[in-house]
Amino acid sequence: MSENLNYTTTDSWCYDNASYNCEKYGRLYRWEAAKKGCPTGWHLPTDAEWNTLVNNNGGESKAGANLKEGGSSGFNASLGGYRRTDGEVQGVGGIGSYWSSSASGEDYAWERNFYSGNDEVGRYVSTRGNGQSVRCLQD
Repeated sequence: MSENLNYTTTDSWCYDNASYNCEKYGRLYRWEAAKKGCPTGWHLPTDAEWNTLVNNNGGESKAGANLKEGGSSGFNASLGGYRRTDGEVQGVGGIGSYWSSSASGEDYAWERNFYSGNDEVGRYVSTRGNGQSVRCLQD
């Protein structure tokens, strides 16, 4: 997909609860909802699939230039921020946090982060209760 998932489901939100933000950034999903949100024939990418995308676009230190909005890849990662477990949304316009389907222990899952200030693509673990953006990959 060339845009963030915007499918309304339990445990998904629009930034500021405004539909125009969902149109711009997609919804923010908890990890369990993210795993179920992709349409038939699509899936939430694994950590390994994210690694392939990042490596094919210059590696962690450079891939953001190609993968963010306006980049040459057509991926167009938007910087829709993330939603903390307490409900506060942070980082809109400055960071885009994307789930993978790969767990890290019982309470965490792997994510990818894109930043407005540099071309890095960060790889971290996040608590599954956070709300993050979703990109679906065709099966």
